[in-house]
Amino acid sequence: MSTYNKYGKAYCSRHMLSHDDVDGIIFKHLEALYKSGLLKMDDFDKSLEQRQHSIKDNEKTIDRLQTAIHAKKGEIKNYSRQLAKGLIKEELFLEMTQESSDELEKLERQLIDAESVQELRDNEKEKVASALDILKEIIDKKELTHADLALLIDKIVVYERKGEGLDIEVEWNTPFMSVSE
Repeated sequence: MSTYNKYGKAYCSRHMLSHDDVDGIIFKHLEALYKSGLLKMDDFDKSLEQRQHSIKDNEKTIDRLQTAIHAKKGEIKNYSRQLAKGLIKEELFLEMTQESSDELEKLERQLIDAESVQELRDNEKEKVASALDILKEIIDKKELTHADLALLIDKIVVYERKGEGLDIEVEWNTPFMSVSE
């Protein structure tokens, strides 16, 4: 049986946190997140030049895949023409079109993957900047509302230390929000 169940909240250290204490802890975390986010933005800016090469490679891959898909579709049409002219038998036609269709499907999946990588890269910096704007807004108003807490925090876990005091762990909703300590 826990201390809370035996003696009530007055004797349980987990329930001796005030609202102001929790707000102070959360603001300290938010400020650290904001600063680490600014560092992340600096890293984005510095790595943009390096990433330009990677982006060009990805664009070349997309172009190559689009060309290969177009060629594969032409190949399948060519098999149909050969069958219509009686140059190949239906059995060979079915085998070759099935093989080409499988390759075409594989190329189309690769194209979708390459395009999604491109889209992620394009949106990455915008998402971080938007999240930083939200953090800055909350920090500037120096007050946490329920809506702010619901937006930012999944849960707050309070641990009692072996000696004295409490440890508080904040689990954030947004994946990028992790403070590098």
